[in-house]
Amino acid sequence: MNTCRFKHAIFLLVLSGLAGCGADPLGALIGSGNAVENTALPQAAMSFGDVTLVPPPGFCIDQRNLSEDFAMMARCDVLGAPEEVGDVPLGMIAFSLYRTESDTALPDPATTAAAYGLDEIKDEVTQPNSVIFRATGRAPIQQMDAQHWRGNALISGHIIALALYGPRGGRAVSEEGRQLLSTVIQQIKVRE
Repeated sequence: MNTCRFKHAIFLLVLSGLAGCGADPLGALIGSGNAVENTALPQAAMSFGDVTLVPPPGFCIDQRNLSEDFAMMARCDVLGAPEEVGDVPLGMIAFSLYRTESDTALPDPATTAAAYGLDEIKDEVTQPNSVIFRATGRAPIQQMDAQHWRGNALISGHIIALALYGPRGGRAVSEEGRQLLSTVIQQIKVRE
């Protein structure tokens, strides 16, 4: 996996997206910053139309941080669509997509931890084509919890890599976060 691309995308999100909404990126996430231009998408075609990403309820895709192989999702009100929120935790989800050969193995938590400099791997749940686990590593912005959720999945010739960050001690870093990543994986649509 290209860890530099992932880290660069997180950095760009903070600078171009959230930091542009106010002096404090987390303040912008919580909604105490200035009004946000609506950049919220309910779904997005990726990998040249082979994969459609559908966020979990209350989350939207940030149009400013979307490419064929990368997307950022945040609570919809953060992206200017407050009517779409409901009772969901504050957080941001990074989604990366990599084309792979059909015999490629699902990256396990230890491989992911080594690639991203993570430790304290725990709460692992493995399904036939996916794994979700909690890890500790450097948070993308200071106010976010270093403990976060990670997920990997193999879907129709693609490896999916996910990371969910939230405020320290917030709902996104609780067990609720695992379900958010599970929902992202379950809702992915692939072209037949």
